[in-house]
Amino acid sequence: PPGFYSLNQDVKISNCSFYKAGLIYGIDSSSALAVLALDPQDGENFLDLCCSPGAKLTFLSDYLKYTKKASNFYITGVDISKSRLSICKSIIDKYK
Repeated sequence: PPGFYSLNQDVKISNCSFYKAGLIYGIDSSSALAVLALDPQDGENFLDLCCSPGAKLTFLSDYLKYTKKASNFYITGVDISKSRLSICKSIIDKYK
């Protein structure tokens, strides 16, 4: 998709200063395409039932805010695993 960049598998994004600062994050193309195929709109509510680790959830929020210029939406993330949900919360906290 436009605005996405592909990295070789041997590249560790976690070593990048932009990643450490919370300015970029990694998401696989299939997760990003799922959000784009959904065609989310302002005023809609979203439920992610297997939200961890949180890249899709974060991308959905960013896509609505920055691409669609949406301001009236609600996203709920649910996961069965408390430890995985903790990871998701950390990612949400990191990327605001």
